[in-house]
Amino acid sequence: MDIYSHYNGKLGLICFAIYLVMLFVGRRTFSGAISQSRNYWFVFLGMALYSVLGFLEPDTYHYFRVYDEMIATGFQVYVESFFYWLAMHLPHSYVLWRFAIWGTASFLMIKSAKVLDLNANVLCFMVPLLFINQLAVTRGAIGLALMVFCAILFVQSLEKKKFLLVLVAILGIFASSFLHKSMIIFIVILVVSYFIPLNKRTFIVSLILFPFLYAAALQLFQNFSFFIELSEEQESLISTYQMSEKKELNVNGVIITIFEKTVLLLLVFNLTKKFLYDKIESTKAQRFIYKYAYIMIYVSFLFLGQEVSNWVSNRTLHAASFALVLCATQCFDTDKVKNSRTVIEKAILIGFIILTVWKQFSFMRSYW
Repeated sequence: MDIYSHYNGKLGLICFAIYLVMLFVGRRTFSGAISQSRNYWFVFLGMALYSVLGFLEPDTYHYFRVYDEMIATGFQVYVESFFYWLAMHLPHSYVLWRFAIWGTASFLMIKSAKVLDLNANVLCFMVPLLFINQLAVTRGAIGLALMVFCAILFVQSLEKKKFLLVLVAILGIFASSFLHKSMIIFIVILVVSYFIPLNKRTFIVSLILFPFLYAAALQLFQNFSFFIELSEEQESLISTYQMSEKKELNVNGVIITIFEKTVLLLLVFNLTKKFLYDKIESTKAQRFIYKYAYIMIYVSFLFLGQEVSNWVSNRTLHAASFALVLCATQCFDTDKVKNSRTVIEKAILIGFIILTVWKQFSFMRSYW
C-alpha cells in the first residue's frame, strides 16, 4: 500500500478528525456535567480507526517496510514470532495486519473498561487526551492491553474466589510476555506492584525517597543491563511524534518536555488525592490499576534525564498510559461525586489538549 511508503501529513488529517470527534462526543467531561453510559462501541471505533490507520505515527510507516519485507522474503524481520505468524497467515494486507494487532488491543482496552465499570462518556474524552497517541505507537500495544486486562481480571476474580478465571488471568499475563521483548520489564513491575501497599503513608515515603532513588537509579539500571538487550529494538515509545520533535530547537524541546511533565504530575497528584485522600468510591481492581499506574510513572521519573537510560523513562511512561487512562476515567467521572469540575482539573484537561494538538500539528506540518 503506497500510502504508507513515506510520512504523509495530509493523511494525518483523517486521524486528527477522529481525535476531534471523540473529544466532541465526550465534551461534557470538561465541565463535569456527565451522564452515565456503558455503551463503548464508539470509543472502540475511535481507538481502532485511529491506531490501525496510524497516519500520525511515524512507526506506522516503519512497520510497513517491515511487513513488506516479510511478505516479500518470507523471513521473520524485526518483530516477534506472533506478528510474523499473522503476516504469513492473514490475507496480504498491511491494514488488515494492523487491525489484527491494534484492533485487538483496542478491544482488550474496552474489555478492561467494562470490567472496571467505567463511564463510556468520560472514557471517550480521556482516550484522545491520554491514550490514543500512545496506543498507535508500537506493536507492543497488544501485549500491554492484554496484560492490563488480565491484571484486572486477576484482582477481581481473586476477590470473588473465581479461581478458574484467576488461572486464565495468570496465563494471559504470561502470554503477553511473548508480544514484545520489553514486556518482561512491565510484568515484573506489575507483580511487584501487587505486593506493595500504596496508602497515604507509603505515598509520602515514596516522595521522600525519590531523590535518593533517583541518584541510585542509573547504577541499578546498569546492574540489570540485560534488560537493554530485551528492549533495544525501538527508540523511545512515549512520544508519538518523537522524530519530529527532535527537529525542533533544543529550547523548544525543553519547554515542551517541562510543560508535559508538569501536566502529567498535576494529573498524578489529582488522582492520588482522589484515591488516597478523598477515597472516592472504587473497587479493589480500580485501586490496583491506579497503584500500578502510579508506580510505573514513578519508575519512569527515576530514569528521566539519566545518561544512557532515558529511554527506560520513555518506554515505562508509554506503558503506564494503558493503566493511566483507566484510572483517570474513574476519577474524572464527577457524576458520582459532584456535578462540577475544579480549576485544577480543568487546567489538567486543557494542558493535555494543548499537548496532543501540538504534537499532531507538528507531524502534519513537518510532512505536509
